[in-house]
Order: sequence, then C-alpha cells, then structure tokens
Amino acid sequence: MKAARQVEAVELMVASNTITVAHVEALLKATPPEQRADVPPPERDSKTAPMEQLVKLEKEMSQVEATYKEAENHYGSDLLNLVVAKGYLTKLLANAAVKSYIERKEPEILTHLELVVNTVSMEEAVQQQQAETAETTQEVATPGL
Repeated sequence: MKAARQVEAVELMVASNTITVAHVEALLKATPPEQRADVPPPERDSKTAPMEQLVKLEKEMSQVEATYKEAENHYGSDLLNLVVAKGYLTKLLANAAVKSYIERKEPEILTHLELVVNTVSMEEAVQQQQAETAETTQEVATPGL
C-alpha cells in the first residue's frame, strides 16, 4: 500500500473511531522499512563505498576488454569457418536424396539448415526466425481456419 493511501486510511479510521490495534499492526507490517519514521536508515561508510565501486568497475572493464580482444582475435577464423560450413550445407541440401531423407526423418532440423543456407546476414536470420515464430503462433491460435 502506498504511503499516501495508508495515511488516508488511518485518517478515515480515526475520524470514524473504527481504528483498532489490529488495523495499526497490519499497517505497520505492510509499510516498507524505508517509509517508516521509527526505523533508522542503514548507515553507509561514505569513504570506502565509492572506492570499492571504482575497483569493481575497473575489474569489470578489464574483463570486458579481455572478452572483446578475444572475440576480435578469433573473428577472421570464425567467419571463415561459417562461410565454409554454409557452403557445405548448400551443397548437401542440393542433393535431392539427402534433402528428402532429412525431411522424412528430421523436418525441424531441415528448416533450420535451410535457414542457415538462405541467410545472408544475421539481421536477416533474426527477421526470418521472428516471422516463422509469428506464423506458428497464428497457426496454433486459429487451428480451424
């Protein structure tokens, strides 16, 4: 319950002489400690907190930099591997026998493989996947149509 509403509720109860100990205890328990006047705020050591935050931020920044450098170093080889894999899948799915076998045994995997083969960019892949999800959702929502 918001503080203003609690005050209004107490004022109404006091005005109509219907406030009881149970009402007061319920309001007291429902009020968060930071909104109560009888609970002192937690003490903070103002000298050490910013320094600890600065050290924590520096540590996180160094971790982010290390991750970025690692990704930057592997980008070329990862991209080459993806291009080779896409080419292999394209040739594999061009074989009618292989495609029909995968279609019979694992049709869901075939749709994902075709998505990889037909993808030009990552943005396009995300858009295609969202479109497929929307179509599936519509089919589930309206099965009789």
